[in-house]
Amino acid sequence: MRASRRVRSRVLAGALLACAAYLVYGALRPPRIDTRSAGPAPDLAIATPGGVLRLADLKGRVVLIDFWATWCGPCRAAMPHIQALYASRRARGFEVLGVALDEDDRALRAVARDLGVTYPVGRPVSRGSVDAYGATSLPRLVLVDRRGVIRWRQTGFGRGSESALAARVEELLAER
Repeated sequence: MRASRRVRSRVLAGALLACAAYLVYGALRPPRIDTRSAGPAPDLAIATPGGVLRLADLKGRVVLIDFWATWCGPCRAAMPHIQALYASRRARGFEVLGVALDEDDRALRAVARDLGVTYPVGRPVSRGSVDAYGATSLPRLVLVDRRGVIRWRQTGFGRGSESALAARVEELLAER
């Protein structure tokens, strides 16, 4: 009985240590950025409490697509910065789609509320659309220009990410 408890305790401690190391490593490693144009943005729709919102409905605006999850530390660190960008540039044609990869709608709404997020957040209508954007590591940020073309992608979020993202958004907003 004692040996079994010791083994379980060690396994649990190891699992917790592995999770902590992953969260710290994920938060500290530099983001991967790709500024090459990737062609037209694939179809994407998210189910929000207000209904389904489609990327195609936002054509003519610069759109940041933020693939995230409630359990992702770097995702949560990015959200206040994304919210600040959204609040300060929305009137100029900037939109954000928060694509949550969680199954629990209540949890994702709670995180968005706790972080003060006012941009649309929801779950993808189709898992295929997530795959089309290469959202295999989180956070995955994708900037789409006014014509619907992917112009910038970033995986991860770390020091300097917010200024690089803001500069790219400004660049795309300046284009007509």
